[in-house]
Amino acid sequence: VDGRSELPDKPIMLTFDDGYYNNYRYAYPLLQEYGMKAVISVVGRFADQFTLTRDYNPEYAHASWEQLREMSDSGWIELQNHSYNMHTIDRERTASMKVSGESADHYRMELVSDAIRMQVLIDSHTGRLPQAYTYPYGLVSNESIAILKDIGFRATLSCSTGMNAITRNPKCLFLLKRFLRPHGKTAEKILEQTKTKTK
Repeated sequence: VDGRSELPDKPIMLTFDDGYYNNYRYAYPLLQEYGMKAVISVVGRFADQFTLTRDYNPEYAHASWEQLREMSDSGWIELQNHSYNMHTIDRERTASMKVSGESADHYRMELVSDAIRMQVLIDSHTGRLPQAYTYPYGLVSNESIAILKDIGFRATLSCSTGMNAITRNPKCLFLLKRFLRPHGKTAEKILEQTKTKTK
């Protein structure tokens, strides 16, 4: 996008959402073994919680800030912002969506406050400021796009399925599509899906 280098013919970005401990225990060593890099989008509230509890169960735990810093420092993992406390659907607000009847000013204040809190946390723990915002649950309010650009994000990740065309236009980095791998879906199925999308 910035014109400083060229992408390979078929670039692939590996992304992991939420910052689970199993990313640290399983994915991190495998990425190093195979010489691959990845993005982990971290939910701040969960990183705080599991840093305090020291509960390292790969079935449900989230990585601690120490583990996240180790991965970030390694150069194999890039940490991005997945909200501090908006990764929830059990409150009045659904993820980072605008609430029905909420004023534009109030929504802006809520989204900015949460996103900046997470920016500060990641920067303070790793010395690196995230450039991308990954929408919780992939839910996008139209109003959020301009707000996230205004506070300095250069990219956003959605949960829409598909390939992306990366150009010299910075707008192409917003609402990046992905191929999701839910529980029980094999890597082979995902690769098949990418082939059908390119035809």
